[in-house]
Amino acid sequence: MKSLFLDTSEKLVLGILDDNFDWIDYLDTNEKKGSGVLHGILFELLKSNNINIKDISNVFTMAGPGSYTGMRLGEGLAQALELFNIKIYSIYHFDIPKILNVTEGQWFSRAFKGEVFVYSWNGENENYSLLKEEAFREQLLIYQSEGKQSYTHAKDDLFINCEQTTNLIKKNPSHIFKHLYNNNIRKELYYYRPLELEFKQTAI
Repeated sequence: MKSLFLDTSEKLVLGILDDNFDWIDYLDTNEKKGSGVLHGILFELLKSNNINIKDISNVFTMAGPGSYTGMRLGEGLAQALELFNIKIYSIYHFDIPKILNVTEGQWFSRAFKGEVFVYSWNGENENYSLLKEEAFREQLLIYQSEGKQSYTHAKDDLFINCEQTTNLIKKNPSHIFKHLYNNNIRKELYYYRPLELEFKQTAI
């Protein structure tokens, strides 16, 4: 049993996993506009490891948070593979620390339009918000003074002291993907804001 990992939430990241959900191969392309290259890169990744798409039993995807365009790219491929009876599992980036038994912290990401997405948790308590970047910078000083661990999913000078959940996935594949597999987790796409706001025309 082999599995495919796909993350298009921020940049294009792919990987192939073995029966124990450890990496056979892992590729971080740093490509933020993956729509024109995804299928070609996936083809080359499978070919270089002598794997046919028919050998893939599961696909693990990151369901967000992310932009509409990025998220639909990964989900579109996942739905296409699902037609071939390949099982799809998905999770959010801000779930990764919790899967790794981090009981309290916060996760940040640029949400475009000059806003920052903030997710914080303490045990079962969760909070989601969108802050203007200036307000976030002020709030970040408070977060850091409290000594809580902070996370993001991509390298960004705004989140310079935050641990990347992308790196956590790379370092802990077996723990994370066994959790998704054993609990049959398939989450809906999570956009930074509702679509009616995402596509709302800015007043001139």
